[in-house]
Amino acid sequence: MDKVQLYKYLERSGFSIPTTYFVSNKSDLKEIVNKVTYPCVVKPPRPTKTWFNYFESKALKIRSPEELHAICDNGLKASDVFIIQEWVDGKDSNIYQYYYYFDKSHKPVINHTSRKLRQWPIELGEATLVESCLNEPVPRESIDIYSGIRYKGIISLEIKIDEKSGKHFIIEPDVGRPNTSIGQVEASGVPILYTMYCDALDIPLPPYTAPKHTGVKWISFGRDLLASRGYYIRGELTFREWLNSIRGVNTFAVLSIRDPIPSILDIFKLFKIILSSAEYTLRNVLKNMQVL
Repeated sequence: MDKVQLYKYLERSGFSIPTTYFVSNKSDLKEIVNKVTYPCVVKPPRPTKTWFNYFESKALKIRSPEELHAICDNGLKASDVFIIQEWVDGKDSNIYQYYYYFDKSHKPVINHTSRKLRQWPIELGEATLVESCLNEPVPRESIDIYSGIRYKGIISLEIKIDEKSGKHFIIEPDVGRPNTSIGQVEASGVPILYTMYCDALDIPLPPYTAPKHTGVKWISFGRDLLASRGYYIRGELTFREWLNSIRGVNTFAVLSIRDPIPSILDIFKLFKIILSSAEYTLRNVLKNMQVL
């Protein structure tokens, strides 16, 4: 679960990852700052409360050596070491998520693939809208990073296809925990939770571990509205494209008729974010008017 060691293992084992550096002091940064290709991504081995005390998001897109120097002090205060990775060019929809469950015999008894359609924050966030896909973008053996280390348990893996070269890169390996859109796996007819339960109790695993349903779409509705607004402002999403994208959504991160309270609270949270954004915009407008 140590991502620093995991990225080093991936690089050493020949898996395709973005060029990666590790900074644990200012001397490390001084040595690599001119080697880094910009833009690049800065992130901690694990996003903690301390990290979010210094930064608003779990990962930062850095566009110049000056920006990298500017965040270094806070980066080292927020984490003992932070990771710098080369930026993989391409849209958020170039990102694919792989889910696995390895049983006690270290065999991958479940695997499932989905594609991100949107995420929040844009470019560096978590999925808000995903769809299942049967056609995997890369051969599974080329990203099989766990079979060789006798892993057991649940993991998820994100890869991104470079827009220009068409090559794939492993950008986010999550060990011991799934991504937030894990509910889509269940909605596809793959009983991942029950499989884990059976494996823990040494009872026969379910005989069906392949997806039963195709074209399953999962959405985190409140967060997806924020993401959609962001894509619209950037000129990357029209209202018609948004309507087409949510057509066929059949599973939700929060919304449930049987248990509506979480979704109601989610809506209130969304309104709070919108009001805070509107207040911030209004303050800037009034400030500019005073200057004029």
